Amino acid sequence: MNTADVGLFYAALRRGDRAEVTKLLAADRIQMIRKDTPLSIYPGSLFATVLIEDGKQAPTSCFIPGDIVSAIERKAYK
Repeated sequence: MNTADVGLFYAALRRGDRAEVTKLLAADRIQMIRKDTPLSIYPGSLFATVLIEDGKQAPTSCFIPGDIVSAIERKAYK
């Protein structure tokens, strides 16, 4: 997974392009995170880094577009 994949994925989500989202998931280029998984979000200007700490394995990190961090944080704290 890299920042180019992240950009493609979120662009497809914003367009509602289900075929592209499915293609990225099937190619294992995108990771889905289970609800209630402990996360740490480190905001950046273009992309934010998310540290996933699920307790089952060593923490892993992924990227999300920086402009959606506030929306994720609003939902996470409700």
